[in-house]
Amino acid sequence: MFWSACKYLGITGTASIVSGSPLTVSFPITGGSLNSALSGFILHEGSGVSLTGGSNTLGLSNFIIDTVSQRILGDASLNGSLIANDLSLFTFDLSSVTAAQLTDLSSPSLSLFFTPGAASALTQVFGAPDLAGVQFGLAATGPSVAAVPEPASWAMLICGFGLVGVVARRRQARTVVTS
Repeated sequence: MFWSACKYLGITGTASIVSGSPLTVSFPITGGSLNSALSGFILHEGSGVSLTGGSNTLGLSNFIIDTVSQRILGDASLNGSLIANDLSLFTFDLSSVTAAQLTDLSSPSLSLFFTPGAASALTQVFGAPDLAGVQFGLAATGPSVAAVPEPASWAMLICGFGLVGVVARRRQARTVVTS
C-alpha cells in the first residue's frame, strides 16, 4: 500500500494537523473568488504537506481548488527542489455533496481522488502502485468561504444605497422648519 511506502507525513507553512481520528490536516484559506453557484476558485497559499519515504521527500503546497474543473492544483517539490507549478493533484465531484455537507468541518464529505499525473509521481518517487482514481481522503471547506456577489448583485446593492440616500435627502428637505 502507498502509506507503507511513505513513512512520514508532515505539514508545511501555515497548515496544521487537527488532533483526532481520522487524521485531519487544515489549510487556511488565503483568497479566491466564488459566485453564488460556488463556481470559481479557493486559494491555500503558503501551506502544504510533505510525504517522506526512504531518502525522498515530496512536498505539495500552494493549493488551488478549482470548482469549475473540479480539480485541486498545487506546487510539487522533490527533496526541496520545485519540480512543477499548478500540478493537477486531485479531482472531486461537487454534485455528490450538499452545501451543508461541504461546509461541515466535523464530518468532511467531499471525496478527493488522485489524478493520473499525481499517481504517476507517487509511483516514481515512492514505488507506490498505480493510484490513479484512488480516493486519497475527504475534504470540507469552512463557512468563511462565502459566495461572492456577482456584478449584477453589486449593481443592485449600489442602486439600493443610492435610493436610500435620495429618500433620506427628500425627508430631510421636508422636515426643515423655518422660524
